[in-house]
Amino acid sequence: MVPGTAAFQTLAMSKRGRRGRVARIGGALLVLAAVVFTAGAIYKWVDKEGKVHYSDTPPPDAEAQLVRPDPAPTLEQRTQAQQRARALEDAQQAQRATVAAREDASRPVAVDPSIAVRRCADALVQRRTLDLQTPVYRRSGPGEFEYLADADRAAEKQKLDEVVRIHCSDEPAQASAVRQRFLDLSLGRRPACIDLRDELQERLLRGETSATEGVQGILARLQQFRCPVDVPVDGVWLAKGDYQLQPPR
Repeated sequence: MVPGTAAFQTLAMSKRGRRGRVARIGGALLVLAAVVFTAGAIYKWVDKEGKVHYSDTPPPDAEAQLVRPDPAPTLEQRTQAQQRARALEDAQQAQRATVAAREDASRPVAVDPSIAVRRCADALVQRRTLDLQTPVYRRSGPGEFEYLADADRAAEKQKLDEVVRIHCSDEPAQASAVRQRFLDLSLGRRPACIDLRDELQERLLRGETSATEGVQGILARLQQFRCPVDVPVDGVWLAKGDYQLQPPR
């Protein structure tokens, strides 16, 4: 005999034995799976050779163990489970959307520098207007006023403070541009300038041109009072009377 042949045969027999046991176990599992899905109850028993068997009927000559599989869920139970899963998914999506919205709200919004200058200056002018010890109002057009109640003034200040926080910057070039825009707005929103621009608009709507005497007179007074033309006055907080706002440093 070739040296090592017996050991090789023994190893080969051992491997075949293991493969046989694996095959038998796999076959038993397949039988078990088939029985579970086709029968209401199954029986398990061990024969004289130690082999495990599964069947939907008990053996006549051996003691068997009854195995009761869990009953399949009803249609109502499956529907309820699907509804709970959908509700959980909807809640998770809503939570993710809420978190994303909070992150977006806290993230600085990049805007054009010129727009940031205008928004910053406008918020600063309105904020200082609300600090005046005088009634303030907002108009939607010539002769249409909405006065701010004293109880609501603090809330409006907070809104403007938030705009200042978002759009104002200490960067020298922007700060200089904001200061110049602040001066234009504070001058242009004085009652005298507002009245002159309203009169000018009314004349132009009637068909008058810049060549007419009345329009020329208004333009001269606008220049005399140093009233800028490009100053929005509708939808912002204004004050009546003579006042002077302190520009930002």
